[in-house]
Amino acid sequence: MTAVAAHSPSDALVLQGLITELKQTSDLLDRQRPLRRPTALGGEVRNEATLIEHLCTIDGPVGDLVLPLKATQSRTYLLTKINFLRGFVKATSVLTESPAQQRMTHDLREELAQSIYTLLAEELFLALLRKPDVLRRTKQRAAGPADHRLGRRCARDR
Repeated sequence: MTAVAAHSPSDALVLQGLITELKQTSDLLDRQRPLRRPTALGGEVRNEATLIEHLCTIDGPVGDLVLPLKATQSRTYLLTKINFLRGFVKATSVLTESPAQQRMTHDLREELAQSIYTLLAEELFLALLRKPDVLRRTKQRAAGPADHRLGRRCARDR
């Protein structure tokens, strides 16, 4: 921020606003109950198994409307983070005076790319859940914990 503010105080103000928005979005997300923590509502038990079952029955046209609130807020956080990183990349791309500044810009671009890939992966998993002709087993794996999906894949690849 110091380098950006020295080069363009107005850019630093925009970035400070983006930081504030990202922090507020993060705080909102943190206040929500973790999706996999068991709870009950209206006499109905909710846990990881019922969440996966629910996700496997999502109907294509109304898919986003029946996602848990935390899932929707998580997506909003990711989009806010991408917007934040895009602004930071733009503001720092003109800072090429030192190797440290060049490295920072490179690292920001890498983080932006990683966030975009995460969003694309989420979109892919949601598309699988919405398609009626996808096998239930595939939907269960798409709806399951990311570490389980990755663990299974890595175990097969060895």
